[in-house]
Amino acid sequence: MATRFLLGLAQAIGIVAVVLVGAEMTCNMMMWGQPFPSRHVDKLNRPGKVIGWNQDGLALEGGRTVMPAGMTALPAKSYTLKVATRHGVEVASDGRVFGLIKIWHWCGNDPVRYDLSRVDIGQLLAYHREGKSKLKPYEYSDVSFLEAGGGTERGWSTSHRSRMRMMFDPRYAAIFGPPPPGRP
Repeated sequence: MATRFLLGLAQAIGIVAVVLVGAEMTCNMMMWGQPFPSRHVDKLNRPGKVIGWNQDGLALEGGRTVMPAGMTALPAKSYTLKVATRHGVEVASDGRVFGLIKIWHWCGNDPVRYDLSRVDIGQLLAYHREGKSKLKPYEYSDVSFLEAGGGTERGWSTSHRSRMRMMFDPRYAAIFGPPPPGRP
């Protein structure tokens, strides 16, 4: 009797599990056009390991020092640099330096569950007002990198990443005009 009850219970639980997984896959298909959440992982071209930095640039393994394009001095201490250089850096032919940062897609309607994105380190530092820079975004971030989720287990907010990209896009200023008063 107890065995028959347990078998029936196991079958009921199995049926409920299949129905729930099917329902989730159906919802995912309706929202994203794919049945399961996705992963996005960028790669760096010929990454160099960063062993430290000072105001003159990033010290790479092998003795090379590079300054991200647009920067004139790096901050002495920077949580942003620590996170952005964790996976090494790519030095592009135009002098731009890229790192990888985990991005937090906080919206439940977003199919990306894990995102490790390539980010321009010079723009990232300028946007968060770290170090000295010739780069002038349309607007600066109103919060620090850490306050925007950077370096946390979740990652840097996708909203801040999108806003930073927009603030360095010359088309943005062409559409919306000069920066608001009080902005450098």
